Amino acid sequence: MKKEKDIKIRLENSIYNTKCIKQAALDFSSSIDIVIKKNGNYTEVSMIASDEDDVAFEFANYALFLTIQLK
Repeated sequence: MKKEKDIKIRLENSIYNTKCIKQAALDFSSSIDIVIKKNGNYTEVSMIASDEDDVAFEFANYALFLTIQLK
């Protein structure tokens, strides 16, 4: 049985497009619970995931990929 934990990451708004972060959250929503909150120059992303997964890194990379596609 995998242990779940609360993972929090901060994504800098000058690097990550907010719409892309929201799209990434939507795309990941079938497998994990995600909450997004704006905090100054950052977007804070909280997720509940298995501690055996690198989901935070995958999420951040995917959001960055979507941001790069916009440019």
